Amino acid sequence: MEMYCRRKTEDHEQNMGNNRKDGQKTKHKLRTFIAALHADAIPGNDTNVNFLNTPTDEALSELSQHLGIGTLQLGIELGLNLAEIEQSCYKFQRNLQELNKDILLKWKNKSRVKTTRCLMMALQMVKNGGTTYLDKLVKNSSMFERITYPKQMFDKPMDPHGLLLEDKCDSHIEKIYEKKAGQTGLAVIVNYSHKRHASEADVERLETFFVNIVKYHVEIVEDKAKSTLMQTFESIRKNEMTSKAADKYHCFVLVMMCHGEKDTLHIITTKGVVENIKVQEVIDQFKLTDFSGKPKFFIFQACRHQPGTRTDEADSLESQNLKGKLHQDADLLVSYATTPGYKAYRELYTTEEGSWFIREMINVFKERYEETDVINIMMAVRRNVEKCRTSEGGIQMTQDLLTLRKKFFL
Repeated sequence: MEMYCRRKTEDHEQNMGNNRKDGQKTKHKLRTFIAALHADAIPGNDTNVNFLNTPTDEALSELSQHLGIGTLQLGIELGLNLAEIEQSCYKFQRNLQELNKDILLKWKNKSRVKTTRCLMMALQMVKNGGTTYLDKLVKNSSMFERITYPKQMFDKPMDPHGLLLEDKCDSHIEKIYEKKAGQTGLAVIVNYSHKRHASEADVERLETFFVNIVKYHVEIVEDKAKSTLMQTFESIRKNEMTSKAADKYHCFVLVMMCHGEKDTLHIITTKGVVENIKVQEVIDQFKLTDFSGKPKFFIFQACRHQPGTRTDEADSLESQNLKGKLHQDADLLVSYATTPGYKAYRELYTTEEGSWFIREMINVFKERYEETDVINIMMAVRRNVEKCRTSEGGIQMTQDLLTLRKKFFL
């Protein structure tokens, strides 16, 4: 159950100057390194060669101390799958340094491309720190393990910054999900208001943004029984997300607001009837072939604390229509109001009533959706929510899990 609270507002500012300087230093380092490669001028003890070697476990452990809270996105940039990242998050949910270390070690042990340069580029994309420290670390050859690469590797074309155009680590960095002329987005807003006072404010914010500002096609579903909700999902899939109807949309957004615990959502109708549904069951409803390759954004405003008296014994839905060229879990972004084991907060009887998460998300969307991709928007939302406080000092941290392969703009 969500807790009612008041927010103590704080002034906050964003300073990206250090990240830009880090990026400039790294690009200069890489250009110098590649130039030396072409001139066959790198001696065996040249520290620049460490960009093609793999950091030792000790180096990754030290680097983990210099990283911020963008570890989830870092894992994606380094090629880890969603299950591997979730496993680390559950194991080290209260120890950021160990979480960072675990993600880095998984990358080293499982990735086919595990050069320092690949790691540096991933850190640049995530912008959660570490690039300056890693740049210093490459001067110490004892912190790297030498890898033998085929000579043909350096015969491949390179871009102006000296990056291999066919390098698997870098090939996705600047790609953007396509939005054709005339296409819009499809948004579904699901709200359960039973004992969730002021949730109507969230619905109003969401509807105003998606209908009036970004001009999406919006479906609103409120206080429906589970069977009716599933029928509504089926109707949306059939009428809007299959065959030629799917061509109208460049993305799909689903916002679900209700009570919850761990990975289970509690559906409570206005009559007080309680039913349970797994988060994964909701997500699986919309893994459709005709929407393959398009971003699907799931937003859950619900608590995720430990189970109480309610349990859910239902199995997850086995999704249909998943055949296609892409993996069924590709192009997903799942955003939670809070991390596992914690509650999500909501304002009551204030001028800013409604949930912290939805309010801050819509505020940042309005300000930045035209020039900023969704991942960076959600990181800004996380920073804003982090500054919220209840009257008793309660805090909240949002969480994003993703398998996006490109930049996603609304």
